[in-house]
Amino acid sequence: MNSEDTSRLEGQHAFLSPSQPAWLRYNDSHLLDMYRQENAKQKGTQLHAWAEETIKLGITQPLQTENALYNFVNDAICYNMESEKLLYHTDYCFGTSDAIKFDGTVLRVYDLKTGITKPHPDQLKVYAALWCMINRVDPRKIMIDMRFYQINDIVQVPFDPEEIRKIISIIKHHESILKKEDTGL
Repeated sequence: MNSEDTSRLEGQHAFLSPSQPAWLRYNDSHLLDMYRQENAKQKGTQLHAWAEETIKLGITQPLQTENALYNFVNDAICYNMESEKLLYHTDYCFGTSDAIKFDGTVLRVYDLKTGITKPHPDQLKVYAALWCMINRVDPRKIMIDMRFYQINDIVQVPFDPEEIRKIISIIKHHESILKKEDTGL
């Protein structure tokens, strides 16, 4: 029996975990790919936590045009955005926006991506739709600035108020279906 103190591992899973034994079929190359992906996820989580704390403390970063992380932090501070803001509509539909702020005219929704996978614009559109639903704001009456910050780039997502209205409609429809399923009505 190993007498090493393992209390630090409480509630965690090993990479080679018995509860997810797919690794039994990995070759060496795939094993390393999956391990690197897991480490990248953990690093991304740490970078998001750093960005959140840095934004809350208002610590601007050196101006570097090719550093999405610094640009994200600086822009969020510049626009006085809320970091890691929970957007809760129902138990069926909620999410946490990396940075969001409404100044009375423009809703800004910014998302930090620390990986290499190209993000899908619908993510920001759903955040915008949730914000509009929660705050009972018609997306046709405001402007929405949606951006992804990734690697060395800032990607502006085009704003179409009708698209946001359609997403709101889909959310409401899906929530009603799920509610009926849960209540048995």
